[in-house]
Amino acid sequence: MEKAMESGVSYIYKKTDSAMRGNVGSELAAVLRLSGEKKLSFFPAFPRLRRFTRNGILYIDGCLAEKSVFGKDPFEPIMTSDVCQLIRQQNGMKVSAYSLENFAEAEEGPAEIIVWDTETDDQLMELGIRLKRRNRLRITAGCAGFATVLSKLMGFGREKVGETVCQELSPKLLILCGSMNPITAKQLDDAESRGYDRECLSPKQKEEPDFWNSEEGEVLLESWKVRLEQKRCLIIDGNSLGGTEGIWENENPGAAKQARSKVLKSYGQILKKIIDGGFDGTLMITGGDTLMGCMGQLGVDEVEPLCELEPGIVLSQFTYREKTYRVISKSGGFGTETLLSQLAGKIVR
Repeated sequence: MEKAMESGVSYIYKKTDSAMRGNVGSELAAVLRLSGEKKLSFFPAFPRLRRFTRNGILYIDGCLAEKSVFGKDPFEPIMTSDVCQLIRQQNGMKVSAYSLENFAEAEEGPAEIIVWDTETDDQLMELGIRLKRRNRLRITAGCAGFATVLSKLMGFGREKVGETVCQELSPKLLILCGSMNPITAKQLDDAESRGYDRECLSPKQKEEPDFWNSEEGEVLLESWKVRLEQKRCLIIDGNSLGGTEGIWENENPGAAKQARSKVLKSYGQILKKIIDGGFDGTLMITGGDTLMGCMGQLGVDEVEPLCELEPGIVLSQFTYREKTYRVISKSGGFGTETLLSQLAGKIVR
């Protein structure tokens, strides 16, 4: 961030998770401190994904965030829906919620971090317009909801998106699903019910990365290669084995994180073996940790975002051994039940 400011970057936007996972409070405090500003506007809402804030409280799919599927996350559960409280707990700063109705008070109030209440895209845009008039968009933060507004206010245009881009992708699709979110589980079940090939990894295949260097692992990988050639789409699912229950449902947090680390390494091994074996197609990876684990095993430290195919569904590219690959990524909690089958239908041909 310091280098960006020294280089004269006009706008800095600190992207945060739309379910408030991670060290959001600490990150916002760091941004505000380095910026030299007295106040930071924070936009946690993402209306297009039914995530909004009212009186500083985050709601997801119509219920409190802590009561949503994100409150049951085995690794980073959301413990409170009070955005101001969550931020304050992490940085001890003055945090208050405001809305369009009391917009003028936000500038004069004592809050150092302003949490903006928004329930619609129109409200996000109106707030953006008002802040721009007051030259208050230099340093802002939030999820992808306000990021879209900010790009429009800055005059950024978008070229080919959606179905047009999908038609330009390689028509062979490999989906690696490491997310344990119930939303993703429903998407997997739906895709399988519509005829897309799904391979559910066993505990051994998930939790023993060295399995993929064994003869048994090599044979399985070769069979997947054949299935990809025949059916043009293969879903590798580490979330379940013939069902939708997470494999760590009864584990304690420490054991769950340790098991998760092994699974991420296994996913990276799977992807590396498949690519090294000559795979030439489109990738889709669900779950941010899964994407990071895969890139880590490939030794890739740079992924370039290209466009948003749908809300929260990003198309990027990376280079591995002098070859460029396209990868679609999404958070486990994003998308409708039919998302995977709809995307596959646009790409596989």
